[in-house]
Parts: sequence; structure tokens; C-alpha cells
Amino acid sequence: MRLLSSLLLMITLIGIVLADTEIINFQLPLPLSSPTEVPSLNQLQYTTLNPSESIITTLNTSSSSRTFFLNLNDDYSKWTIRVSWPGSSPTKIKISEPNSNSQITISSQSLSPKMNHTKLRQFLNRHISFNKTYSISNFEMKNDNDYFNTSIEIILEPLIIGLIPQTTLPTIGLILISIIIVSFIIPHFIHFIEEIINDIPQSQKGTFDDKKII
Repeated sequence: MRLLSSLLLMITLIGIVLADTEIINFQLPLPLSSPTEVPSLNQLQYTTLNPSESIITTLNTSSSSRTFFLNLNDDYSKWTIRVSWPGSSPTKIKISEPNSNSQITISSQSLSPKMNHTKLRQFLNRHISFNKTYSISNFEMKNDNDYFNTSIEIILEPLIIGLIPQTTLPTIGLILISIIIVSFIIPHFIHFIEEIINDIPQSQKGTFDDKKII
């Protein structure tokens, strides 16, 4: 039973294991606007995050951050925002804390290793400086590792009893039902096997024992 439960849990979490995730939790009410803080007139131009509805978008070198408006309600006091992206895309994602206008900003940057081209530039200048037209003393080498294009999935959802994300409830329910069913079936199955073994005639049991001795 423990083996089956562990297998179900592994299958459930496999999507999380294969992706990087950034999470922030916050609580309502949000801080009140200060006198110097004026609601943005461009709020309607922001992408709106609705509860328990995921949004897929892309962050890249030319557009490394985006602002979102949170469509919150007062039915829940604790909320979470989760951003997931493929582990094959080495990217650093940061989620800002919600401001008084229910807005957040998700920013990103590449995690690819930066290469120092200083020694390479010196080497090339030293060996090809005889050709003035081809000299790269003032040549600026572009680091392709700075480029990134990462697809992210964003979801805003309330925390049930302040702990459990709402979208995980069906999965948790499925795991609990599976555990109950397995715990009910396995004892009957073991009892059935024992009855079959007990119904084997003693003569056949002796034959089996003799074969094992041989």
C-alpha cells in the first residue's frame, strides 16, 4: 500500500519536478495606498490574473518583465502566485509583492554563464594585428548567452485553510480515495491468497516440499 501511495504521489508531482517554480504568498487586505500613490491610469492595459486560471506568456531579452493586475475577492484572505517554466530554460524569475493597486511585476534574466572575452580579444588582436583593416582592437564581441526566451505559466489561487492551493484539491482528493480503496482491497486479496494455499491438499504440499528438497 505504501508503495502504491508513493507511486501516485510521484506521478502527481512529476510536472513540478520537471519545471522550475517561483512562488509568493500574501494576505488580504493589501496595504492601503499612501497619499503619494495614485492608481495607474493604464491598469486596464495590464493582463488580468483571475483566480485559479493559468496564463501562459513569454519573457525574453527584449521584454524581460511584465505587469499583471490581480482580480482578487474577499472570500479568501490568503493567496499564492506561482510561476513555472521549463527546467531546460535557465532563467531567474522574480515576482514582486502585490502593491496597493493589486498589481505585480514578474521580471526575468538569463542564468546562462557569462563568458569573459577579454583574453580571447587580446589573443585575436595579437595574431591578426598585421592586417589593419581586420584589426579588432575596438571590436565588441556579442555574448549570445545573454539572450533568452522563456515560456512561463502563471497562476493566481487562494490558499484553502491558509495552506493548500485550490487547484491541488482534486489531486489530493484522488490520492486519498486511492489510498482508501487500496487499504480496503489488499486485506481481502491477502485473505483470498491464504485460502487458496490452505485449500491445497496435504499430499500436493508434500510433493512440493519433496521437489524443493531435491
